[in-house]
Amino acid sequence: MRKLIIITTAFFIAVSAAAQRPQTLYWENDNFGVGRKSDRFYTNGVRYVSMFSDGTIDWRWPKRLRDSIWRRFGNGAQPVESVGIVFGQNFYTPQNITIAAPQPLDRPWAGVLYTGLTEVITDADRKLSHTFELQIGILGPGAGAQRTQRFVHNNLGFSNNDPRGWRNQLKNEPILELYYQQMRRYAIKEEIFDFVPSAGVLLGSPQTNVSTGGTVRLGYHISGLPVGTIITAASGTSSEPLEAYVFIGGEARYVPFNATLDGGLFNDGPQAVGPKRFVTDFRRGASVRWHWARLTYTVVDRSKEFDVPAGAIATQRFGSIAFTIEPRR
Repeated sequence: MRKLIIITTAFFIAVSAAAQRPQTLYWENDNFGVGRKSDRFYTNGVRYVSMFSDGTIDWRWPKRLRDSIWRRFGNGAQPVESVGIVFGQNFYTPQNITIAAPQPLDRPWAGVLYTGLTEVITDADRKLSHTFELQIGILGPGAGAQRTQRFVHNNLGFSNNDPRGWRNQLKNEPILELYYQQMRRYAIKEEIFDFVPSAGVLLGSPQTNVSTGGTVRLGYHISGLPVGTIITAASGTSSEPLEAYVFIGGEARYVPFNATLDGGLFNDGPQAVGPKRFVTDFRRGASVRWHWARLTYTVVDRSKEFDVPAGAIATQRFGSIAFTIEPRR
């Protein structure tokens, strides 16, 4: 396990440093949570984001349209744009993964594999951002979640439990997702203490929701906007070699549809009992940047997402690790 993590990290650092563009590698797992580790519900997520700044890719007519809208509705200054590509995989399991038979009273087995394009538009000071993202992919066995979980368990030593119920997962279906999020930074004491509220809309076949939340940060040479949990990160603006902060925050979501709980959109698959349409996350963690490399660790407590079996734990805790390359400007 240690050798694999060291080799993977070294490779990512080498490639990212040579590329000289913002990149982020996320890994989220319920085994990363502090004090309450598990292997259930949202059990694993990985995501890679590679951004290209203005001029790297020639998006002429969208750039002209975007600039005109920004001048009219923004602060009048020339915006800073980054366009990027994303790849990711998430999967979800019931509480007991060693049962091969269907578990109709628990969360359905489900995997999601996706790729897409993302665009982040910020002002020159990196205090206001607009993130747009288009994702396409697959929900079901084609997402490869069974192979990923068995690899993590058998090769990385995360668990001795063999996941045996993947034959009951949701069926294959395509996914299409559109996402928008806005973040705005309010510096209460510049570079030391700030508040960053956020709001977002997600429309798609795997999930549809409306969200609002915020993050409070306290630290040293704080700049830009905070790194989130499996969302596109906006890079900082500080010229200082060291930046470090701790943070707390949260998000509330209204979720009228979630395919991993509602049995899919195009197929009549297994469904969770009583899916909750209002879900909250409570986050806390720390982020440290040294020159161009940033490491962010977040612990998330998620509220009840469906009616769990009698005697089972309804809420969930998972951890998120994000390694970000931020070429200094």
